Amino acid sequence: MTESTVPATATAVEEKDDDMTMEERVNWLKSRGIQIETSEDRKAAAAATKHDGEGECDTIRYVHIPHEPKALSERTVHRSKSKRHTAGDLLLTHLKPAFHSSDDTTDLSLLKSSPLVGSSAGPSTVSPSTLQSVAEQEGHVEQFRLVNAVPSNKFTGVNLYIDEIGLLKRLPLNQRAMELAQRCGYDPPPLLYGDVFVGRVQYQPTIGNVDVKVEEVMGGEWVERAAVQNLEYQAGTMGVSGERQAVVDGMDGTEQEAEGYSWTQTNDEIEIRVKIPATPKPTVTFRPMTLRVSVGCDVKVALELYARV
Repeated sequence: MTESTVPATATAVEEKDDDMTMEERVNWLKSRGIQIETSEDRKAAAAATKHDGEGECDTIRYVHIPHEPKALSERTVHRSKSKRHTAGDLLLTHLKPAFHSSDDTTDLSLLKSSPLVGSSAGPSTVSPSTLQSVAEQEGHVEQFRLVNAVPSNKFTGVNLYIDEIGLLKRLPLNQRAMELAQRCGYDPPPLLYGDVFVGRVQYQPTIGNVDVKVEEVMGGEWVERAAVQNLEYQAGTMGVSGERQAVVDGMDGTEQEAEGYSWTQTNDEIEIRVKIPATPKPTVTFRPMTLRVSVGCDVKVALELYARV
């Protein structure tokens, strides 16, 4: 597909999206619970947690759920009060050392096919030493949305923070964290490996961490309301019309082919695979209603999404 053959519907939507600046797009996605971490976010988080003894700091509590049969415990992270409104979710950076591992227990055969080390040349070209270096980098923190931010909870969500390569490290399942997810409406619950941390984040008017205590995790009212609030979030993502997207090709993880790409999707996410040459480097433009993949002047894919994301 060339530039001149981009579908008219996709082009019209892209022109509408052009009214938003990049900062507005990022803020729009973050306000709806989409996890985005820019280089500016990482710098702000590092600066916000740095305490040199000068100035006032907020102490924010979060909860550690060990995979072993040990008691839950509260931990703290400090945030400079002067950066309260710009820090973002500090735990995404603060917890990296908790998931860092320099031993050789990572299963490289699993890591080789992991998207963490994707390669246009194919995974077979990645050397074992390179794979091991990826595993030994600073911890990989993945955020799992336990309770979505919605109006009824004043846009304050609860997240699980897990080791993104916990499976690759052959860590044991964290049964208590999985039971907590099930109580929040995830049935069956996700498979959670190794130690898990629970944190609360307020997403509007600005993004910032707030306290969560052990007694709340053990049996707080927010757990009882979680399933309803997650349904509220899902209803809010269906669009203004309230129409639910019909079951379509690519659902339930079954890969479907189209011209120049293939895709799979679930109720929560979509994965699109585009066949492109190794060089030159492609350009991917992701907007609330459209996705475009280009190589030079050649537009490989120009898609209009069902609803804003």
